[in-house]
Amino acid sequence: MNRVCCVSVGCRENRIDGELINKYFGENNWAIVDEPEDADLVVLNSCGFSAGSEDASMAVYRELMERKRPGAQLVFAGCLPAINKKAVRDAGYEGMIVTPRTMDRFDEIIAAQVPISSLDTGCLPEDPVVRGWVGRAFELARHVVELTERHGNLPTPRWFWQVSQLPSVDTEYIRISVGCLEQCAYCSIRKAKGNTRSVRPEVVLSRIRASLHQGKRRIALSCDELGSWGQDLGTDIASLLRQIVSIPEQFGLTLRNVHPEWMIRYWDELEDVFASGKIVYMILPL
Repeated sequence: MNRVCCVSVGCRENRIDGELINKYFGENNWAIVDEPEDADLVVLNSCGFSAGSEDASMAVYRELMERKRPGAQLVFAGCLPAINKKAVRDAGYEGMIVTPRTMDRFDEIIAAQVPISSLDTGCLPEDPVVRGWVGRAFELARHVVELTERHGNLPTPRWFWQVSQLPSVDTEYIRISVGCLEQCAYCSIRKAKGNTRSVRPEVVLSRIRASLHQGKRRIALSCDELGSWGQDLGTDIASLLRQIVSIPEQFGLTLRNVHPEWMIRYWDELEDVFASGKIVYMILPL
């Protein structure tokens, strides 16, 4: 059996892509291994969001080139070659490049029986950081924050509240879109991933219900930019969030990577959504 090692660098969204790549190879009867020395094919799922992430990706590339066994192939994938292909080529890489918009090139590499376009994975496995005593410390922080919030006259330091929102064993990351409609000078993700491509609302809601049924109590909506969800489907993020918070189970909802423009545009429709109390955390660039 052929063996593949996929190494992902960067954000949680990139890690979700890494899970999709692993699922794809598994469906095509490849064994997933953890060490590049054991692999016939090594995939670097890179990040190019910033100069720092580019440097980190190139450092991992050099390490993988040193560690992979002679004859094994390395595929440079992810955002970096879409954002700065020159940096990849200047490092001496001459092989196949796979970007977030050309994932079907994997089908050419392994003559796939199951194409990558037919698969989907919107969930992220348990983060290693939440295991052991670190995870228990986070859980204790959450209990303290919940206690102080129930007694509104007890202020919670901001840093303590932020620590309480770090990933936990009961958090499920569910992808709702890929890409972005903004043209922010500080971000290069749209160059790598293109315009927003939304997951249909019934699929998102089905995944959330399945996660809650499995015992998850925190749902993080994963995307490159959340606010533009639905623009390609003739709907909008306010509609999706209303449907999500209407699910009767008790859970906390995290909104990742929200451009303020969309919160402003839909605020009148979002007031009731936020008043539900289910949205516990939101990440916005300001």
